[in-house]
Amino acid sequence: MRRMLSSYVLMMKWQMLSAKIVLPFVLVIQLIIAVGTVFGLGFMYPNIDTLSAKYIVTGATMMTLTTLGLVMVPQNVAQMKERKTFDYLWSLPLPRSVYLLADFTIWTAIVLPGVIASLAIGSARYHFALDISPLIVPAFLLVALTSVAVGMAVAHLSPSPVLTGIITNVIVFSLFLFSPVNFPIERLPFGIYHVHLVLPIKYMADIVRGTVTPELVNNLGTAFAIVGAWCVASMIFLYFVFTRRR
Repeated sequence: MRRMLSSYVLMMKWQMLSAKIVLPFVLVIQLIIAVGTVFGLGFMYPNIDTLSAKYIVTGATMMTLTTLGLVMVPQNVAQMKERKTFDYLWSLPLPRSVYLLADFTIWTAIVLPGVIASLAIGSARYHFALDISPLIVPAFLLVALTSVAVGMAVAHLSPSPVLTGIITNVIVFSLFLFSPVNFPIERLPFGIYHVHLVLPIKYMADIVRGTVTPELVNNLGTAFAIVGAWCVASMIFLYFVFTRRR
């Protein structure tokens, strides 16, 4: 355990020093995106009722939590693969699992200010009260971890950085327009509706909504189970990638 903790601290230091120029910019951009999404989505509605406002704010929060893991993390992994950084990391006398743990810690710390800002500013902007559940911390951590794990899995499955970039652009496009994040899933066409019953996006949004506006979600336990299954499956895949790579 002591060796694991020491390795984790060392990996944290190495990753933060490697990205010391980029991380402050990412933090600022995350804040801008979080707050901008709360205000920007409001311009799409001529009159915003309380229900629509709650979907906008919780959707912006969910987007803040997931976009970093599903978009920026895969792009970062693609660059590391291109620079052969993983070959160096795997040569170090450190458990390979600490890389994933350190990466998750850094990305989660970066995304938290945007999450808090979107909730606080959004509820004040649209004049409704949040009903914070005790499950908010494990819920948000599960959504963030699943996003990072799925994003890393996508990047490691992708054969080239170019393809990774294309996939992440499609993900962003789909999240904003064709995912039940800022509106109920019932508004989607039949085919897309059933696709989202399998993908984790709807259930991530349910977890976020269910812990700050619980009246909007009736199946929080199911959402936790499905997002947890996606998280475990991605972690298992990453474990085999990290342990088999030489």
